[in-house]
Amino acid sequence: RALCEGLRNIHGVRVFSPAEPQNGIVSFTIDSYDVALAGAILDQAFGIGVRAGLHCAPATHRAIGTFPNGTLRASFGYFNHFDHVERLLSAVRQLSASN
Repeated sequence: RALCEGLRNIHGVRVFSPAEPQNGIVSFTIDSYDVALAGAILDQAFGIGVRAGLHCAPATHRAIGTFPNGTLRASFGYFNHFDHVERLLSAVRQLSASN
């Protein structure tokens, strides 16, 4: 929930997850960035791993308007902590501000 709320407060970020997520998966895009490039920057410059693309669901991406590029997807599990959310939000803020 903290990631969804935080991303929604960043100008130029579009979130494709429910306001009250039922799991640890959040899909989003950053305006002016191809999702593959944004994913590579998050990985290489910030050490943050996200998935980029269609996530084996091209029909879903057609329905939500993100086809053919897809979205960035962050997935959280048992071993993640709130500071991981804060690191991702900080990195996305920096990317969004650079546009």
